[in-house]
Amino acid sequence: MLTSCSPEVDNYSSNSGKTDPSSIEKPSLLDYFPFESIVYSTIKSSGIDSSKVTFGTNVSFSLGQRGYCFQGDTINSYIKLNLLTNNVFQNLKEFTISSWIKVPAITDNRVAPIIMINGGDTISGLGSLSITFDSQYMKGYLYSDSIKTNAHEIKVDRSLIKENEWVHIAFTYNSSTSTMALYANGRQLKEEICYENEDNVSKIEMGSLNMVNLNMTNIYIGAWEQQILGTSTSSMQYFPGNIDEMRIWNKNLSGEEINSLYQAELSQAENK
Repeated sequence: MLTSCSPEVDNYSSNSGKTDPSSIEKPSLLDYFPFESIVYSTIKSSGIDSSKVTFGTNVSFSLGQRGYCFQGDTINSYIKLNLLTNNVFQNLKEFTISSWIKVPAITDNRVAPIIMINGGDTISGLGSLSITFDSQYMKGYLYSDSIKTNAHEIKVDRSLIKENEWVHIAFTYNSSTSTMALYANGRQLKEEICYENEDNVSKIEMGSLNMVNLNMTNIYIGAWEQQILGTSTSSMQYFPGNIDEMRIWNKNLSGEEINSLYQAELSQAENK
């Protein structure tokens, strides 16, 4: 079940003179998963059925960027969160997903997700929103309709994400500019305009997301849905690293806000 940690564990002291990471765009923060106290925990969760949380048989937690973190690198190491009917993710217009990660080298052709919010492509497993890693790239992926015409991917070279070190990442979508962006350690790595169909020469801009027609049913942390269902392909891998301090907003955070979040969480980790 979902549990909340004590204020002593999760609250950032108001006497520290530093920014509390959870205060950044607090009204738009949907979910905050600190993976704390050696059990799965959440400080804030919107759209999630707290009675239906599934742990992989080998899920475990280890010392993380702050306190404890989700420990990957094991078959059947994942967390599955069931979403409520008419959940908030169906009505997203824009978003930001951030997390601390530590990723070892991936030397084969397999692809591993840190998060997959499912509601669309159950064949490839890319989900409606996902952040993945492989031997060459970190990718952010989204689509906003059930017939896959609004499918978009943004990627950056893995060399920009240091191996076996804690890195703060963020994936955003800005509805006013139809752009996706990827960040690492508070710095924007790449920004791209989304189009209705990337193969369409006319490149029609997508505009605001409209996910209301998608059956957004689950959030998976550390695994593809297909791995849990037993229908995965050879390219699908459990996430072989660590995940900590994951947050999801229903708003595109600006570059300044993401850098402030990174600096605040870095200070928080240094004072743990």
